Amino acid sequence: MKKTTLIIALLFAVSGISALVYELVWIRLLSHLLGGTTLAISTVLAAFMGGLALGSHYFGKRVDQSANPLRLYSFLELGVAGLGALVPLMVLILEPAYIKAATSLPDGMVAILRVVLTFVLLLPPTFLMGGTLPVLSRFLVRHSEKLGRNLGMLYAVNTFGAVIGIALSGFVLIPAMGLTGSTVFAVAGNLLAGLVALALGRGLVLSHEA
Repeated sequence: MKKTTLIIALLFAVSGISALVYELVWIRLLSHLLGGTTLAISTVLAAFMGGLALGSHYFGKRVDQSANPLRLYSFLELGVAGLGALVPLMVLILEPAYIKAATSLPDGMVAILRVVLTFVLLLPPTFLMGGTLPVLSRFLVRHSEKLGRNLGMLYAVNTFGAVIGIALSGFVLIPAMGLTGSTVFAVAGNLLAGLVALALGRGLVLSHEA
């Protein structure tokens, strides 16, 4: 179980890296679309944190119904990968309609449109992101003897991953690979976390059945 816990911690660090890469990529994407970096940052942060809070609340209440929280976690990570990959495509698709609407609506309505558009784009992936911590916490509640220590470790490694994600995306990924390449990097991180967690969850089920 110690080995499984260590692998989960590493996966959650990777998840934290991906989350912050997404965030900075989305800020860059939406600053081009919405106009104004300050507006893009504040709107993206509001949608990002709102999605995390909603996802944490929703999955925190429903994870007890899951027979295999680790498998549920893997589905969340794979879902984030899919939805995260769609965000740049959706921005590209919606950009002409947004520009057309923004040029014909009053300023107040344009501001509302910006907020609505940002939340529509970002709430789905961030909602799933928000569910990862309570789901992994429930897994540790069921399978770990050192609960407090391991929960603290989850917070620590995810935060550490977030710091790495900020540094990587700001100084390495976006300058070298652009927004598309950075998105691919983040998606790959979620896919890795999801697929490894899925294999771990399946292994645990098989070991219990044996």
